[in-house]
Amino acid sequence: MNILENLKYFQPKECLSQMRKPFQRITASYTHLVCNPSVSRETCLKLELQYDKILTVQWKKEFDGGEIPNDSVKFWVAVKQYENAAGVKCFSELAQMVLNAHAIPLSNAFVERIFSHVTNIKSKVRNRLSLETMEAVLRIRSKLAGEKICCNKFKVTDKMLSLFNNSMYSARSIPEAPSTEPSTSRARFVSSATNPSDQESDDLEEILQVEF
Repeated sequence: MNILENLKYFQPKECLSQMRKPFQRITASYTHLVCNPSVSRETCLKLELQYDKILTVQWKKEFDGGEIPNDSVKFWVAVKQYENAAGVKCFSELAQMVLNAHAIPLSNAFVERIFSHVTNIKSKVRNRLSLETMEAVLRIRSKLAGEKICCNKFKVTDKMLSLFNNSMYSARSIPEAPSTEPSTSRARFVSSATNPSDQESDDLEEILQVEF
């Protein structure tokens, strides 16, 4: 619970403030999210150093419009991707720790919602959906619901359109065409009907000669 309570200290306005709370007081319960117990001390020192240096970057220049987003996740994603003059991602460990903390669900409501989506997707009518297709549909629905985007307003990119080609159909997904050659038993039956043997011809002739 301390992890969720202390997330407020990683909001952009809080962590970029000169009056912010010391790193060690707010991350005692966070380090296990990224630290191996055998190197936790070394990693914690590295995280603290990154936390101290985060104030040295002019973050407004890193965002469009010169405004730091209020969304903590968007901010820390940008922090993780930030590179210094040497091309080094100098805040990647700190950002990963905060993003891991944000990934902790507050309750099991989200999981229950996913199960409801699965029930709606894989119905009696669509009971032969492959696992890959069902996962793709589930990801799309979850993304649209999370971003509050209606499907009729979704903009398809050129990259998406380029992926819709014949390579999207694997060999196993295409059913084999039915064979045009008759089966062995059917061929044998047709052959015997069109080319009866001598014994069968004699039997047929005897039947025709019977008087009723």
